[in-house]
Amino acid sequence: MHLRVKTHSRRPDAAATSRYWNQLLAPYAVADPRKALFQLLSTASLFVLAWYLMLRSLETHYAVTLLLAVPAASLLIRLFIFQHDCG
Repeated sequence: MHLRVKTHSRRPDAAATSRYWNQLLAPYAVADPRKALFQLLSTASLFVLAWYLMLRSLETHYAVTLLLAVPAASLLIRLFIFQHDCG
C-alpha cells in the first residue's frame, strides 16, 4: 500500500499578504505626540536622576557609581536614538 503525500501547498496571493500587513501595521503608521512626549520626558528625567545618584554615590563607594553607570548609559543610548530618529 502506497501513501500519497500532497506536495503542493497553497501560496498566499502577494496582494492579499500586502493588504494583511498594511491593516496590521496601520495603527503604528500615525504619530502619537502625547506618547512621544511621555517617552522623551520619562527617559530624560530618569537620565538626570541617574546622573544625580551617580554624583551622590561618589561620596560612598566608587563601585556603586559604576553600577549606576549601566542604566545611565542605557538611558543615554535611548536619548541618542530619539535624537537620531528626529534628525
